[in-house]
Amino acid sequence: MNADTYNYLSYIHFKAFCDILVDKNINFNQFRKNFESQLGDKLLSILDPDSANRDDGKRETGPDALRQKLRVALGSVDDLAHSLQSKGMVALVERSNPDDESVTDWSEDLSDLQFSVTLDIDVTQNAQILLQEQGYRLFPNYARFAIAATLKRKLSPMRQEVITDEYYMDTSYSSDPDLFEVKQVLLNIVVESA
Repeated sequence: MNADTYNYLSYIHFKAFCDILVDKNINFNQFRKNFESQLGDKLLSILDPDSANRDDGKRETGPDALRQKLRVALGSVDDLAHSLQSKGMVALVERSNPDDESVTDWSEDLSDLQFSVTLDIDVTQNAQILLQEQGYRLFPNYARFAIAATLKRKLSPMRQEVITDEYYMDTSYSSDPDLFEVKQVLLNIVVESA
């Protein structure tokens, strides 16, 4: 299956999901949270099947244990990024590294931890954009679902909540808004104490 076909099939499936949600008057916010979480777990089992079996070490608590869990979680995101690229879901994935001071503040429960993941040429970005332009809030951002699932799997036992937001970026500057063309999806990820 080529990328255009995959993008189209993702679009029609998610459009059908959205239409059913509207017709059945389902509580969207709760549905979306559960759906994205379950789909992220399923995608993770396909894209990185060994991630669930990896032992993350002892069940310690405290700032040092939290920093260690973060290192493991970020390593798992990097492994998943490689899998996303090798399976053709995205052309390139780049993750920012949180600075040491931010990690220390977060591990001592003084602040939230923020970092980003950039997805170049996500295979479903056209479906994502089209569904959003049509007013739907559920769209096939598979990479975001899987990355969030990875982080939640590693950090939830440490009572950490993972929040992801996506932004669509054009990597070439133009002052003319009509020339805006999405080339990247920027995931802003915030990890906070639950």
